[in-house]
Amino acid sequence: MSQLYVLNLSYDQEIAAWPLATGWGSSYKTCDALEFVSNKANIPDGAVILVKAHGNATEVGNEGDNLSFTAQIVAEGLIKNMQGDSIPGHIFIAACNSTGHALFAAAVRNHLNTIGLWKKVPIFGNPYSPDTSEPLPAYNGKNITTWQQV
Repeated sequence: MSQLYVLNLSYDQEIAAWPLATGWGSSYKTCDALEFVSNKANIPDGAVILVKAHGNATEVGNEGDNLSFTAQIVAEGLIKNMQGDSIPGHIFIAACNSTGHALFAAAVRNHLNTIGLWKKVPIFGNPYSPDTSEPLPAYNGKNITTWQQV
C-alpha cells in the first residue's frame, strides 16, 4: 500500500482515537482539521487518503454544529492539500452515521465528477455506522460490507 494519510476532520476525541486495523500498516501521517482547512497536509502523488469524522449523507465533522464540512468542501480541500498537481491513489471516507450506501463518499465523488477531476481515483465509503472503539478495517478487496466503492 502507498503512503497513508489519515485526515481527522473532527476534533471529537473518539474520532482522533479511532484505531486502525493492522492492514492499514503502522506508518502513516495524521492531519487534523486545522491542517486540512489551511491546505497544509501536503499529500504526495499516489497516496492513500483515509478521512475519519462524524457525519451523515451531507456533511462530516464534529458531533454537533461547531465544525462541519460539506462534500464540496471536502472534495475541494483534498485537491488543495495535494502536492502540486498530484493525484491520490485511493480515498476512503469513514463517517459515523453515513449509513445507506456510503452516501457522503458518493457526494464527494459526485462533486469531483462535476468539476471533472480524479475520475479514475477509487473512492470508498463505509455503508454502515461504525463503532469507533473497534479498529477501522483496512480495505482488502473483499470486505464490501465494510467499504463500498462509489
